[in-house]
Amino acid sequence: MVVAERPFGGLAMIVGTLETSLIALALAVLVGLGTSIAIVFLVPRRLRNIIATLVELLAAVPSVVYGLWGTRCCCHLGWPSRSILG
Repeated sequence: MVVAERPFGGLAMIVGTLETSLIALALAVLVGLGTSIAIVFLVPRRLRNIIATLVELLAAVPSVVYGLWGTRCCCHLGWPSRSILG
């Protein structure tokens, strides 16, 4: 019986998932706070309702749709050049 020098496990996947989630959360918080501050304090009153409605419509779309749309656009542009989705 051959014993591996390093045991295989799911720790790398768990750490990668946590890192990716924290980066996405940080970006989402920054974009969300920036958008809300801009709508409340910087945008003129006439445009405030229109922009707020557009932001709410964007929030209503499931994130899977954005992911599929982004994958389709990136595959169409040739980035990545070989993909099973494109």
